[in-house]
Amino acid sequence: MEFPNGHRGVIAVQSVSGKISASGRAIQADATANSGGAGGKVTVEAGGAGSPDGNVDFGPASVQAIGDTTGGGGQAGGQISARSFNGEIMGLPPGELNAGGGPPAGGVTLEACLGVTYAGTSTPAFAIGVVPPICGASPTLPSPADVNIPAAGCTDFCLAATPTPTPGSTTSTSTPTNTPTSTPTSTPTSTPRNTSTNTS
Repeated sequence: MEFPNGHRGVIAVQSVSGKISASGRAIQADATANSGGAGGKVTVEAGGAGSPDGNVDFGPASVQAIGDTTGGGGQAGGQISARSFNGEIMGLPPGELNAGGGPPAGGVTLEACLGVTYAGTSTPAFAIGVVPPICGASPTLPSPADVNIPAAGCTDFCLAATPTPTPGSTTSTSTPTNTPTSTPTSTPTSTPRNTSTNTS
């Protein structure tokens, strides 16, 4: 359910020492079903060495961070940014980088060490960003990197599996029957204490 003036979240796809490839409906951070919705923020970064090992290859994928256009006070386009620290940024039709919405409009920024050859649709038109030094380094991950995904612990997640019967198998369930146990009843026996014997 979406609410008026709702803002979509933040999505980050980062590879410290490799490339990133996308296809299909890859990333979506839209807020279009409510009045005044603002698109989210999408960040895609690759830190692998050279091309193709460090490329951001969007291929024909759809990446969206679209905001509302009908008004309501908080409407705005989202933000999409991509950076290849040591390689290229590329993409093919019918792919899209769509940060439409607003006003105010959103933005698409692409930065690459070895150049940008993105040929899909960009809404609005992408800007080539330059952040010195444009080559070198790698993405900076959140610290700690699992801030939103707690590490699994065996005490929490290693539970005994419940066997699932296979088709054709018969499972016999033994139901214990409560059989009352016989409790001995103490019946006092009358024994005379003094027995007198008459001897004549």
